[in-house]
Amino acid sequence: MSQFVETVYIPIFEHTLLQPIYQGDNEVSSYFPPLGKKIKGDVVISELKPRSSPISSGKELKNKMTTLLNSMNISELLNICSSNLTNFTVEHHKTKVKDGYLSGMKIHRLNKNAQLVDSNLQKNLEKIYKMYILDYISESFHKLKERVSHNYAEQITRTHFLNIGNNFSTTNRQDLKQAVYILELEISRESKIELGDKLCNRFASKGVTSLILPEELRPYTKQTGYYIDLINNPFGELMPRLESNF
Repeated sequence: MSQFVETVYIPIFEHTLLQPIYQGDNEVSSYFPPLGKKIKGDVVISELKPRSSPISSGKELKNKMTTLLNSMNISELLNICSSNLTNFTVEHHKTKVKDGYLSGMKIHRLNKNAQLVDSNLQKNLEKIYKMYILDYISESFHKLKERVSHNYAEQITRTHFLNIGNNFSTTNRQDLKQAVYILELEISRESKIELGDKLCNRFASKGVTSLILPEELRPYTKQTGYYIDLINNPFGELMPRLESNF
């Protein structure tokens, strides 16, 4: 089996309004699938934006969004998951991994004092953030402390779990300094290995699948009789450490 993985970064601003396209799952994950669940096609999150001329600043966009929400009646607010809202356009945050599932998630809070226009989204993200800190971050920090000093473990935790690195990329042109949260969603899909598939291990060694044999033709070791799962080109880059996994 081979695994395809992509990380999707989604900034959440004060004016962000998301469609609860996963409302049938549970309250916390109404805006995106829960861990281990499939995404809908290639759409990870659907965002609503005001249908109007381009707005220059985030403050103007927040005011515009607030005005639109205040002008909506109760039935429109309850059915905000509908794509027939005339005052909004729908922007889908997509992934290249089709029919994948949510295999991992990190949530980074950049501004703890800001309040989102959508109070329900604010409550959900705060709940997820607390779970992320208490369960994932705390566990990772204590495991690091068993191997390195307290200060170094804290530095690693802040750098790799609580902050966004320089490799952050997004198609959103707004200033990311205005973002309140950054969602880091890992989308994965497993499939059978086929001819031509390029493989890579954690040591950045690479190889291309050139031959797949049926079960009855698999080679085996003369000494033990164990079947061999993988044969490497002796001039290839795959490291001997990989052999211990088979």
